[in-house]
Amino acid sequence: MKYLSIGFFFLSLNLFSQKISGNYFAVEKKCKMEISINPQKNYELRINNKIRLKGKIKVYKEDTVTYLDYGHISSMYDRDTIYIQNSGNAMNPYWHFKECDIKYIRLAKMK
Repeated sequence: MKYLSIGFFFLSLNLFSQKISGNYFAVEKKCKMEISINPQKNYELRINNKIRLKGKIKVYKEDTVTYLDYGHISSMYDRDTIYIQNSGNAMNPYWHFKECDIKYIRLAKMK
């Protein structure tokens, strides 16, 4: 039974990786961002057709929320959409992508 549980865990992890793999494009016209993710969780994040980040995504879940971690940037993943908080606030100021002049970036998966 122990091996069956471990096998199911790796099978579900692999199916989840295939589910997030694909090409995602910014919904808002102010931002020309896209993210490509392959089934091995390697990604390329491009802005204005130039690669800004690339590497391997770390996927983790807390309760019912799925997060994708791109190194120093995290996002939420829900129903074929990636949500990135691009800027902070007065108490926690930061700006990830100045080319995208919006607080939240929403990227939808192309089918």
